[in-house]
Amino acid sequence: MKGITPVITIILIILIVISATGFVYMMFRKNLSSTEEAVETSLETVTKGISSCIRIEHVNGNKIYIRNCGKGNITELNIYLDRAHFNAKNGTNGWSIVIPEGRVASVSVPETITVPYTGANAVSTIKISSSGTFTEMKLPGEKIIIKDFIIISDRYDKWVYVKSEKDGSFTNAYIVEDMPYEGSWGIAVADFNADGYYDFVSGDNSGRIYFFKNSGINGFSPGVHIGDFNPDVTNPNYMKRAMDMAVADFDNDDDMDFVVSGNNNYYSVFLSNKDGTFTKKTEFSPTGGERGLGKDSADINRDGCKDIVADAKNNGDIWWFPGNCDGTFGEPHLVGTWGNNESYGVIAGDFDNDGINDVLTNPYSKHNHVLVFFKGKGDGNFENPVVVYSHETLHDINAGDAFDVDKDGNLDILYVNYEGNSLFWASGNGDGTFRYRGPVADLGSFDMRDILGIAGPRPFWED
Repeated sequence: MKGITPVITIILIILIVISATGFVYMMFRKNLSSTEEAVETSLETVTKGISSCIRIEHVNGNKIYIRNCGKGNITELNIYLDRAHFNAKNGTNGWSIVIPEGRVASVSVPETITVPYTGANAVSTIKISSSGTFTEMKLPGEKIIIKDFIIISDRYDKWVYVKSEKDGSFTNAYIVEDMPYEGSWGIAVADFNADGYYDFVSGDNSGRIYFFKNSGINGFSPGVHIGDFNPDVTNPNYMKRAMDMAVADFDNDDDMDFVVSGNNNYYSVFLSNKDGTFTKKTEFSPTGGERGLGKDSADINRDGCKDIVADAKNNGDIWWFPGNCDGTFGEPHLVGTWGNNESYGVIAGDFDNDGINDVLTNPYSKHNHVLVFFKGKGDGNFENPVVVYSHETLHDINAGDAFDVDKDGNLDILYVNYEGNSLFWASGNGDGTFRYRGPVADLGSFDMRDILGIAGPRPFWED
């Protein structure tokens, strides 16, 4: 052969160019398709991010307030408390989750979260995800807990709940239970089963004690009979109606216990088993006593053991019973005397902010509508009593409890009156005196009669 001719060379060059062009075109189309797919994916992601937006607005107690800041309704959430995960889905687990566009809704943390993520433990992080987006909030040391409320009761076993908003206002009054029995004037509020929600115990006029479990979501479970007090009292003048209760950790095991008596001189001590059940430790009857009406608890002599303060003799005397840190108590010592009548209201606490527990009483009287202050000395002795509060809302018979209602660091007073069937509060000034603040709630719609039971949370010094 004489070699490739110019014509053949040109033809070969044309064929090579056509092949290269086709290859380049195919690569371009492939890259373009990939780019289009990536753009579509990116646009879809961006669109989802724009349409789905959630934000934690606020956390209060066991409620998480969530805002839907995106487009469309939110009907499903995944919530994480630290590492604990649960679903909040419309129609699932009894929750109804629908957050309309631009609106805020609250989700209650369920009581079924298992240890170590119970409401009683500190939660450091809340994370919420929905539809491909998520938000989280740091909660340094904050607790999911329900405790700021008051329980009152009347002569006919009707218990009413009133929520404190921590600023001096009150909301959400409702009937917890209306039993077909007669007569509870004793209530104790505390976390008796260590789940972070404050429960209460109360009784009737036949020596029975009931435990009302706080579910944390739907209020309180029906009262469960968990024990009896004064079962052997046969004196017809010694009624078994549950009078004022004293609640504290009486055996220093970090569980909250309570002491109750009927309208008599027999005191029953119930020690908590930390699960809503109790063991009756002992019954005791102080020498020379007559009836246990008003009661409260505090460390009177600063020995580390919780003591009981009570109207034990109905003659104007107020007494305190030294605790032994094991659920037993010694013979009573005199706090002081005012007049010669009984006191249904006995309240203990540090009312003048000197680090020493004092005692307030409201002696029964037709004319002296007052609170009497016994200033503690810290060694089991008290100064002479003085009147520190007087108001017309204190009728002839009253009962009360201490509670820092407005969270200003001073203990305040909540009180009910027997004749008026009303609930009031007075704010503490931090020096042992008080200022009338008004009614707490309208109780007229509850048809309560002869109100004499009242209790706020214990310990009241925890926030």
